[in-house]
Amino acid sequence: MQASTPSLKNLDAKDLYTFQNNDQREVFNKVIHELRCSVCQNQSLSDSMAPLAVDLRQEIYQRVQKNYSEKEIINFVTDRYGDFAVYDPPLNWQTGVLWFGPFILLVIGLVVFSKYLSHSHSSP
Repeated sequence: MQASTPSLKNLDAKDLYTFQNNDQREVFNKVIHELRCSVCQNQSLSDSMAPLAVDLRQEIYQRVQKNYSEKEIINFVTDRYGDFAVYDPPLNWQTGVLWFGPFILLVIGLVVFSKYLSHSHSSP
C-alpha cells in the first residue's frame, strides 16, 4: 500500500511558508490568487507549478516579509510582466483590446453575418 502524499497544488501558503502574523499570510494568499501565471496563463500563481510561478511566489513571499503592501507587490509584478499578469487588468489604452476586443469582434461578426444574410436573400 502506498502512502498518500498531499499534492503541492492543494497546499495553502500556511503549509509552505511561515509568516510573522496573519496579516502577512492574508496579503500573500490574496496576491498569489489575484496574479496570473505568465507561463500557464489560465492559472493563478497559487495554482501553477511552473518554475516561473514558483520563483514569483518566493519573490512575493520575500516582499511580504519586508512588509510591502499588496499594491506595491502587484505593481512590482505588473511592472515586470505587464497588466496581463493580473486577472482584472486596469482599463487604459494598453488594455483596451482586452476589455473591448470581444465586443468589437462580436459587432464585426454580426455585421458580416447580416450582410451575408441580406445578400443571400436578394440573390435570384
